[in-house]
Amino acid sequence: MKNTLIIVGNGLSVDLCRKIFSTLNPSTPLSWNFIINQPPNGIKWQDAFPRLSSYAKENLLKIKNDFELFKTIRETQPAEYRTEARHFLALAYTHFDNEIFIPRIWKWNKFIKNNLDKIFQVISFNYDTVVERTIIDNLRYHNQKVKGFLLNSYGEDDRYLSVFKPHGCRMMEMHPNAIHTDFEITYPIKILLQENNVPLYILPRTQQLQPRKESFCILPFEENIFQEYQWQNDIWKTMINKYQNIEHCVIIGHSYAEVDRPEIDTIINSLPINAKIHICNPYPPLELELNLKKIGKNYAIYKDTLPLI
Repeated sequence: MKNTLIIVGNGLSVDLCRKIFSTLNPSTPLSWNFIINQPPNGIKWQDAFPRLSSYAKENLLKIKNDFELFKTIRETQPAEYRTEARHFLALAYTHFDNEIFIPRIWKWNKFIKNNLDKIFQVISFNYDTVVERTIIDNLRYHNQKVKGFLLNSYGEDDRYLSVFKPHGCRMMEMHPNAIHTDFEITYPIKILLQENNVPLYILPRTQQLQPRKESFCILPFEENIFQEYQWQNDIWKTMINKYQNIEHCVIIGHSYAEVDRPEIDTIINSLPINAKIHICNPYPPLELELNLKKIGKNYAIYKDTLPLI
């Protein structure tokens, strides 16, 4: 029976990079150097997003935290800066995904492999696709029962599991027929396309490091401005009905940051009363523990070991 829900935060990718000794830190994307595939010879991200690059050069040393810098952009800068920041996040985490690999010995790879038949849905708050790639690898090599996953949708039968990306994802773009433009999509951005409630699709792999019409990435420390949009509204509305058979909710590396709490609380409150919460985090959020105690949820903490489900 598919009785398990998994919630993923940035801590999952941090754990992976520490295990494979990656030079890329998923919490410091502004330190990465990469080229966007724009004809004729590519373009550095610093040249593609000049406002963001200039703002980072002037302020990052003072702020000392990449995600906090995006917060200040959201709070203090005009739309052009926010739009560049969203595009940057989509392209930066595409670069990140292209540069890392997922070893079979990684504990979360083993966990997903051993429990793939039980997973009903994965909710990933990450821009990267580490968890999605882990699922695909295990589907390809180890599992014959599960045929694939559906992005931002529920499967109609047990052959598919659902992957929900409420804060956006590096591989999502508006559908080609959603908005027709008579100008070439290039960087730097000349015409702003932002916050359009349109159908989305998964970009072909060969196009994921190319300029795009719009990026649907929530900025760090930003409330989910896309929650009522068509590509995720139905999932939120039907959670309580879809989760009737969930017995285990595994929360991996999520900080339970204040701005994310309404979403996490909505998910937890949609679970059956007897569902057990497994908090997998070397630094478990105290606020999450307090909330689970308040609402009477059974929970366990795993600082380094894998949960038992």
